[in-house]
Amino acid sequence: LDVRLGAGELAYARLDARDVRLVAVQHPGRIAVEELLLTASGARLQAAAALTPGEGGTRIEASAALLEGELDALRRALRIRPLPLAGPLQARLSIAAVGATMNRAFHQAKVDIVVAMQGGTVARSVIEMASTNLRALFRRAEGNTRLTCLLAVIDMAALRGEVSPIRIRAATGTVVGQGRFDLSRRTLDLVIGSQRDTTEFLALDVPVRVYGSFADPDIGLSEWSPASRGRLGAGDDVSALPEELRSFARENPCYRAPRRR
Repeated sequence: LDVRLGAGELAYARLDARDVRLVAVQHPGRIAVEELLLTASGARLQAAAALTPGEGGTRIEASAALLEGELDALRRALRIRPLPLAGPLQARLSIAAVGATMNRAFHQAKVDIVVAMQGGTVARSVIEMASTNLRALFRRAEGNTRLTCLLAVIDMAALRGEVSPIRIRAATGTVVGQGRFDLSRRTLDLVIGSQRDTTEFLALDVPVRVYGSFADPDIGLSEWSPASRGRLGAGDDVSALPEELRSFARENPCYRAPRRR
């Protein structure tokens, strides 16, 4: 079976898309979506996936790229509450899994995601909170500041993973962070802080920790462990990512190449 479909407009459930293209094949021992292209909420989505026999069940490999996205438009489409960020958003995703059923494969999947922004705005209050700026004790920062770049790398296996690095570079300072999460328990443990040499003199540059349940996390002051400080200072090691995601991360201005030994 070899299928090629195209549509100027497509309405499916809550999805309203245009400029849709689908190329799919079913051959002995292989089912694949070789190409899926569509535009929705102002963003261009490109994806591919393949199912083949593997040891322990069916092997699933998939990749996706979010192109030309606008964060606020995507937020509204997904019905997410307002975010302190706005601007052009891009992302790359890779999935590899093996399982006798789709449910088992999902719970054992290895997922890599790179999220990136270049340009846009970030709320001033975010930078002040992350840098524990003394001004925040006396007033709430209003308005936004220019966002230079954002980079977040997510590595997940069996519904547990880590986010490292998280880096936001803005006109008023640079915020860095790393954390862990567990989707099965719906918990996270995230530490974010400012880069001392990028903030103003009233910033204490004490990291903030967000931890607990997704629904109601606790927030408090923290400190960088020696391991975390060394890891962040050593640069961004993206060598374990698939090649396409690795190249995408390195193209972002917020990426910091590892130090040569």
